[in-house]
Amino acid sequence: MISAEVMNTVTSLFDAAGPNTARDTACWHELYGRSARSMLVPDRSLSVQRKCIRMFRPQWHQALAGDLQLLRQRLPAQFSDARPFAGFGLPDAAWAHELGLRGLCDAVIQVGTPGPYQKATIGFIAADGEPLAMAKIALGKSADATVSNEAQWLQRMERFETLRGWMPRFVSDGITKTGRRYLITDVGPSGGAATSCLRPRHTQFLQHVGRASMKPFEFRASPCNKRLIDNLSLLEPRIPANARQLLRQVHRDCVERLKGWVGPFTIAHGDFAPWNTLTPAGRLYVFDWECAWQGANPLYDLLHFLLMPRVLRRLVSAPGHRHMRSVVERARRYAQDTYPEWPWERTTVSALALQYLLDLIVYYGVADSTIKFEHPVIANYWRLLEDRKLWMS
Repeated sequence: MISAEVMNTVTSLFDAAGPNTARDTACWHELYGRSARSMLVPDRSLSVQRKCIRMFRPQWHQALAGDLQLLRQRLPAQFSDARPFAGFGLPDAAWAHELGLRGLCDAVIQVGTPGPYQKATIGFIAADGEPLAMAKIALGKSADATVSNEAQWLQRMERFETLRGWMPRFVSDGITKTGRRYLITDVGPSGGAATSCLRPRHTQFLQHVGRASMKPFEFRASPCNKRLIDNLSLLEPRIPANARQLLRQVHRDCVERLKGWVGPFTIAHGDFAPWNTLTPAGRLYVFDWECAWQGANPLYDLLHFLLMPRVLRRLVSAPGHRHMRSVVERARRYAQDTYPEWPWERTTVSALALQYLLDLIVYYGVADSTIKFEHPVIANYWRLLEDRKLWMS
């Protein structure tokens, strides 16, 4: 249970600031300023700042880069590229003025990746730098829906006893004075790091989620297919004719190959990837539930974990048809173990893999109001759609 002290700290930060509220008592230093995701750490001791970094950058190389920047900001001004922000002067974060956060000096702020769903995450810390709670705030109208969706899913998932301790616990949510949605959760277990390898604990988590709320459907009548049809209808008017033709043909392939098959459609995290997981004390902790949805392809999260990191790692070759064959076989074994009540022929699993690729491309396309073929995920997944006969046969 979260303590009353922590609750008081969190709620007091969201009290409305009075007209005479001091605006020059807090100061942050920007780290990772050259990346798309900058971080603001409070002007506190080095040990506290290092703890702040590790709240959001647990990987050793990320934390080391932050530590080096912390040391550089202690050099004379001519040798340091640190940028101090005093009071409420936060870049691109007008919500700070409206929230009236009296005590932001006790917080670390992570600005999310730019785009329609950009958010800021605030880690509230104690005097010694230990985390107390987390807040996520939408930085634009489009991000409101994802913050709201995550709040709803965290509350819903609390009903499933098998998932307790695997994910953040909902504390509060609401709307700021500027109309932006926010969400507050606990901080979860400390320690651990992300791993790009699919471990037994990952599989166990996916099995808990998959069986928590599953319903059988024939694919054509499934919520999964309905979502795809709805998103395709939104996207098609905004893309070239040749792209529209390929998407329609791939969708017909999915429907044809899954004709007559009945299987479970389940809850999906929606972005189950190493960067949204931690492994404290040998367990698994999964956060960022903003893309979660019901009625998903039962292999969606597994396929996402196996494919997405490989697409985004520049030192690894993109998944081609040979790699996709091994992914399909791995997904088939997982499906047989997790859902033994249903048949899992290779043709079925490969069709569900095709549906996953198509769904993600279309989902990204709707968010961006077009298909950005230069995006590494779109580029690689699109190639897999074009080469589908090579890995589905």
